[in-house]
Amino acid sequence: ELEDNGYNQAVVQSLHVLCGAEFHRLINETKQCQIRTSIGLPLLSSPADYSTLITGVGNTFPTHGNDEAVVLVGHGTEHPVWSSYIALEYLFQKEYGLNIYVGVVEGGNSCDRIVQAVKEKGIKSIFLVPFMIVAGVHFQEDLIGDSEDSWKSRFEREGIEMRAIDKGLGYYPFIVDIFIDHIKQALNAISGRNL
Repeated sequence: ELEDNGYNQAVVQSLHVLCGAEFHRLINETKQCQIRTSIGLPLLSSPADYSTLITGVGNTFPTHGNDEAVVLVGHGTEHPVWSSYIALEYLFQKEYGLNIYVGVVEGGNSCDRIVQAVKEKGIKSIFLVPFMIVAGVHFQEDLIGDSEDSWKSRFEREGIEMRAIDKGLGYYPFIVDIFIDHIKQALNAISGRNL
């Protein structure tokens, strides 16, 4: 459609969190376009992206003592980039202390691991944050749903109070700024200009 309307180049901006399998599918699909394209990278694609995210999350979701924790929950992936979730938890804990955790809905036993870690530390309440661009089906069913397997149910069974944020990462200005930087980089690559 873009070609039919006279365009000869386009930026395709990924809204993925990590450079996993779905991002690589996007690259392959974009290669089939007849016009010249440039792809904006996913949210976490460089050390600067991680730094911006860590600062933004720390300013947005601070813990209020040793008996409270922040738990960010992403989608998860079978792609080798899965280790980014572990790296992110390490970086958060290094920056802010041990009461911040990163888990995933799919893959591994991260809910069990985090529930156990929180319980062992005597933490009484958690602040659950969907680490996804939008808080959709995974948020409604897997995180805060009423099923016995939901994250909410698992924390509550252990006597840990859970409060949840009901909006995804895409609502936060510091996240939008990372994507805007990636769009600018993709525009620079396709146009040869420095924006």
